[in-house]
Amino acid sequence: MKVIAECGVNWDDLNQAKAMINKSRWALCDYAKFQIYNNNVIRDSPLRAELKKRMLTKKDAQELFDYGEKIGQPVIFTPMFPRAVDWIAEMGCPLIKIRYADNYNIKLVNRALEVGVPVLISTDDHYTGIKYVQQLYSIEVRYVPQVQLLYCVPKYPASPDDYDFTPQHFTIGAYPGAPIFAGVSDHTSGFEVLTRAKTCGAAFCEVHVKLSGTDPIEEKWSKTFEEVGEFLLS
Repeated sequence: MKVIAECGVNWDDLNQAKAMINKSRWALCDYAKFQIYNNNVIRDSPLRAELKKRMLTKKDAQELFDYGEKIGQPVIFTPMFPRAVDWIAEMGCPLIKIRYADNYNIKLVNRALEVGVPVLISTDDHYTGIKYVQQLYSIEVRYVPQVQLLYCVPKYPASPDDYDFTPQHFTIGAYPGAPIFAGVSDHTSGFEVLTRAKTCGAAFCEVHVKLSGTDPIEEKWSKTFEEVGEFLLS
């Protein structure tokens, strides 16, 4: 199972973001991930002031990606506006992750499909997952194989009891050759969901992470790198 360390907005400056990339490598995560948004995306957020401090420019994103390349840790991003998709493709990122809130943002998803980079999209249950892929398949046949879904519970934080998946959800395809879900996006503070995902055969697990000794924005549903590293070594 490949683990995506969702650094998100759990950092205060680029040096701290780089420390998270380094820590994600130390904790044996396969990717470190950050979010790219603009003023329009956060316009109505109650955390707008805090989020604006963590807004990545194209130059910032490139700096984080290059740092990951330098230390041997892949860095990927969640784009929240179409132009950010182009930035990601130009950098040579191996994956694009579409957040749950944008899974039906047709303009954004279509742009992600057009640049030819594999795409992970969060959606909320296996019935929606099947419907989503079937709809996408009927419209964009040539692009569907590059799309994979992450099972996501849109609660922050979520409880392990909110996650309803079985091994079948990762093995039976919504179209030939593809599972309903490739993985799970974990919004809990513990490791029950990750353990179940691994047991069920998930190929990916996205987990929110934080640096020890910090009190970040997404603290309530984040795990320390030390905790994640211990889990992956167990």
